[in-house]
Amino acid sequence: MNKTDRDRIFSNLVSALGDGASEISEAAPVPVKVLGQDEKIKQLTHLLEAVRSEVYWVRADTWMDQFKQILVKKGVKSLLYAPWTGRD
Repeated sequence: MNKTDRDRIFSNLVSALGDGASEISEAAPVPVKVLGQDEKIKQLTHLLEAVRSEVYWVRADTWMDQFKQILVKKGVKSLLYAPWTGRD
């Protein structure tokens, strides 16, 4: 990743955080505010979407089928994944 890409990604993240963040330093401190699980998920989703990631809410027992449907819909022909992915 070159510096321009990094700066663009951090700019998107800062914009997504709103007024609560002015700049993201090289080694940002750990946030002091303790968040609950729901708030952490909400914030992670927001940040992922800020850098143009797609987030899908699925159930644990059906995620693999839904993932396959998304791949078909997007026309993905191949995918690299770990051999143990999707196993209990």
